[in-house]
Amino acid sequence: MKVRVKLSVEGNDVDETIEAASLDALILAMRDRVAADMGWKGLLLKTLTPLQFAQESVKRYNEVYAKNQPLPQSLEEFLDFGQATGKLSVIER
Repeated sequence: MKVRVKLSVEGNDVDETIEAASLDALILAMRDRVAADMGWKGLLLKTLTPLQFAQESVKRYNEVYAKNQPLPQSLEEFLDFGQATGKLSVIER
């Protein structure tokens, strides 16, 4: 699976392609990429499961953009959310 991620996290812009063997591995790679940009705060992110990271991402999106998107209950829902908001583009499944 390969996706293009385009977002801004705490002043850090991310615009890159991430490739992984599964959706679970892809979300872990996204989590680790975001955590790397956050310095010591990123250590907290690395303790989250893929689904917890997805839910925290949507929660923060809602706070930043004053939205009320439902928290994803699966990684597929998170992928759909990312595509709907333009933050993720699926290049290859």
